[in-house]
Amino acid sequence: MRLMTCVCWTAVGLAAASFQTPPPLSRSPAPTAEVRVRIRNVFGAERLQLHQSYTTLPGDVVELTRYAYYLSNLRLQRADGTEWREARSWHLLEVNEDGTSDFTFALAGVPAGEYTAIGFAVGLDSVVNHGPDRAGALNPDFGMFWQWESNYVFLKCEGYFQKTAREQGAFVYHIARDGCYRPVTLPLPAGHLALTAEVPKTVEVMADARRLFGGFAGAGLTLKLAQADSAASIMSGRNATRLADNYARMFAVGRVLSQ
Repeated sequence: MRLMTCVCWTAVGLAAASFQTPPPLSRSPAPTAEVRVRIRNVFGAERLQLHQSYTTLPGDVVELTRYAYYLSNLRLQRADGTEWREARSWHLLEVNEDGTSDFTFALAGVPAGEYTAIGFAVGLDSVVNHGPDRAGALNPDFGMFWQWESNYVFLKCEGYFQKTAREQGAFVYHIARDGCYRPVTLPLPAGHLALTAEVPKTVEVMADARRLFGGFAGAGLTLKLAQADSAASIMSGRNATRLADNYARMFAVGRVLSQ
């Protein structure tokens, strides 16, 4: 009897072993690619530089002494409406005294496939604008934060305009608060951003500061600085939201390049 019991249990054990779930097959990770987004700040057809004279669309001659703004929530959109979004996505772009006016962001781990639009926002959404994070580009020491309101300044544009042949006036635009956050979506040329794992690509986006001053069809606000009744200082109120409408229209896709 003892021998038969052992044989039975041995048979049961062998049968159970033969029906064990096999280990899952290892899957290769889905292919991803790197996309570089290059923001090129210009004034009309010219590269944007500080302390250089430019003519606005309404006809004023201006010279910028400071120009800085936040871009956030970068995303790439497919034809079916699905999106890839950059994590912790906020970038401070400031045209420097040394002549730097182009800025490049590397977006790693973007799933392979074709993308039909690029999107981002000017400013910071309310969660980030009023959140506790103050690291990196959000450091208040960059001078883009209103301590008395706990608000970030989304765009700063300061400089001079020519009032008369011999006289200059100053302008100051500090645009802040949640109502001036502006999402932007730009269509991409068909087939130009088809990503594979082997070939990183660069999307150039032109950011035309001339349009900040208005003077184009659909502008939220047109600034005529040489006129006595023009607003040369804007920091809040209705004119700030109108100026935000202008900076939402500064951007256009340039080239899409393979590296």
